[in-house]
Amino acid sequence: MSPERDKTKVRLAGALTLGIGIVMMLLTLFTTLFALFSGPTANYPRAVLAFGLLLILASTLMSCGMQLTRLRLYTTADIQTLRLNWTALVLVMVIGGLVSFWVFPQISDVCVVELVVLFSIRGAIIRLSA
Repeated sequence: MSPERDKTKVRLAGALTLGIGIVMMLLTLFTTLFALFSGPTANYPRAVLAFGLLLILASTLMSCGMQLTRLRLYTTADIQTLRLNWTALVLVMVIGGLVSFWVFPQISDVCVVELVVLFSIRGAIIRLSA
C-alpha cells in the first residue's frame, strides 16, 4: 500500500476517535448535570469514579484523535508522535475498559469498539514507521 493511503486510514481512524470522544464528553457532562439536579445517588463513590473515568477516557480520545487527524508530513517526528498516540490510546482503552467493566459496563463496549478501530490501523502505522 502507498503511504498516502496509509495516512488516509490513520486520519479516518483519528476522526472516528475524535467523534467518539466528543460524544462521550457531551454525554458525560449532560448526565452529570442531570444527576446533580435530580437528587442524591444511591452509590455516590461509584458515581464519582464513573464520572472521573469517563472524563479521562473522553479527553484522551479527543486529544489523541486530534493528533491522529493531523498527520500530514512523513517525518520522523510525525511518525514517532503517531506511534506514541496509538500506544497511549491502546493503554487507556484497555485499562479504562477493565475498570469500566465494574463501574459502568456500557463504557467497556465503547472501549472495545475503539480498540477494534485502533487495531485496524496497526498495519498502516507499522508500514509508515518502517
